[in-house]
Amino acid sequence: MRNRNKRNILQKLLYKWDAKILSVILAIICVLLYRFSSLDTRNFSIPLNILINDSFVAVGSFPQKISVTIRGNEELIYSVLEEDLEAYVGRGI
Repeated sequence: MRNRNKRNILQKLLYKWDAKILSVILAIICVLLYRFSSLDTRNFSIPLNILINDSFVAVGSFPQKISVTIRGNEELIYSVLEEDLEAYVGRGI
């Protein structure tokens, strides 16, 4: 009798398994999209630091500042100051 109950439960679990897996995946995607859309954003304009070796010469002009966007919990992103962020480009010496 026990063996029959186990088989019956297994059959119920495996019945239309592809629809069940698809439903779980869609539910996870919905949760992630909701969490992503509920995050706040904050924009900064920070100076860009250029790191180049003395043996290289810059051919063109570089932007002085870049725009940076951070996304997250409102309490966390508003605790970040513009002075806390640094941007570097190039190759170090």
